[in-house]
Amino acid sequence: MKNIYKKVNDFIKENIILFLIIVFVLYKVLYSGNNIRNDVVQPLARNYVATKTMALDSAVDFTNKKIAQNFSLTLSVDNVVKYQEDITELVKKYNGYIENFNSYINNNNQVLSLNIKVPSKNVNNYIKDIKGDNYVKSESYYTIDYTERYNDNENRLKNLYTRRDKLRNMMNTAKNITDIIAVEKELNNVQLEIERLEKSNLNIDKDVEYSNVNLTIEENIKNIDNNWSIKKSINEAVNLLISVCFALINCLIIFITFLPLILLFIILLFLVKKSYFYIKNRKNGR
Repeated sequence: MKNIYKKVNDFIKENIILFLIIVFVLYKVLYSGNNIRNDVVQPLARNYVATKTMALDSAVDFTNKKIAQNFSLTLSVDNVVKYQEDITELVKKYNGYIENFNSYINNNNQVLSLNIKVPSKNVNNYIKDIKGDNYVKSESYYTIDYTERYNDNENRLKNLYTRRDKLRNMMNTAKNITDIIAVEKELNNVQLEIERLEKSNLNIDKDVEYSNVNLTIEENIKNIDNNWSIKKSINEAVNLLISVCFALINCLIIFITFLPLILLFIILLFLVKKSYFYIKNRKNGR
């Protein structure tokens, strides 16, 4: 038993480079998954979004359809305050309006968040102008097709208009109070349904006529921490040390988990090598 242990130990020493390569390969297999996903999938997703956005005019057919367009952009600019003035001028230029506005501080940098309505016929030119030479951190685009709902509302409204006219005629020819009350109640129900459907189609027309642009504006300067303190630095250093310790512990656990497989591989390699030299020595002996 001691002799076998000695031979295995000698074999590991002789093949230490191979052993390290095995450990390195296992590490890369376990930890490179996220990197591959971030380095490959995300750029592909960004390219897909950018390609789709640049091809809006040809990708979506708006003929005889009720389609609402929605844009979302995050831009980095040198001066948020100055750019806010530019945005306001562009909104006026393209006959739009700012529906919501929010300003806040993030990591000592000012951030603006705006919800802007722009006439759909002008929205593509507006998007190009607000981008300008600024860095586009993120960009997305989607549409909502209201055509079927709108047409269905229109058909129902036609029937309700006809029903309302008939009820009005019945109201004029009713002979007693009971009939008048019954017809009036039904007429009120029909009128309420007409108003609901008309309001629904009115909102759809508004969403189609004015595209929605969610715009976030950030300063592209580096963060400057004006609240530095020794206590804060020590806390950050301790947190970093704890993170490193956890990472080392995770690596150790993974190594211990795969250790039986590594040892099995080494023993198999040792037996193959031993068999090879045994057969070779027997041939030379002959």
